[in-house]
Amino acid sequence: MKKLTLLLLSAGLSTLALADPPEYDRKSLRLATEANARELVEIYYDKAAVGLSDRDLNVFYSRKYRRFLSELVAQLAQTTGQGTAIEQHRVLELERMNAKCESLTFEDAKTYGSQSRQSELHYLVTNTCVDYVPTIARTIELRYSTDIDSWQIDEVRDREHVE
Repeated sequence: MKKLTLLLLSAGLSTLALADPPEYDRKSLRLATEANARELVEIYYDKAAVGLSDRDLNVFYSRKYRRFLSELVAQLAQTTGQGTAIEQHRVLELERMNAKCESLTFEDAKTYGSQSRQSELHYLVTNTCVDYVPTIARTIELRYSTDIDSWQIDEVRDREHVE
């Protein structure tokens, strides 16, 4: 009798384990849309123009991108001889100034993947503060975080836009 109970309990648990991921995938597919990715980028730049806090970094940036920024801050601190807190403040201040002076025009997007949703958004960026900076083609890669049920910025690449 105990063997039968254990067998049924085991089968029930394995059924639950197998049944869980498809719902998880459907939730990711439903919530991780291209429209939501574009909305996150708009919210991010609005927030960046005011100033980002440490909490904002955890919300908007993926672990990969936060690691990249931490390495950048550490390199700057080593080069300048200043502390990492000062250099992080400088990096965030540059991000704020750029967000205030940049105007983004959406070009196109590609969203793919089922369980690991990713989106690649393409923008043209013009500087509204000065006229001598060329137009930039910006690619923002996002990864959907199931931990917080939201998109997060995974990588930002800029290059000069050639018409």
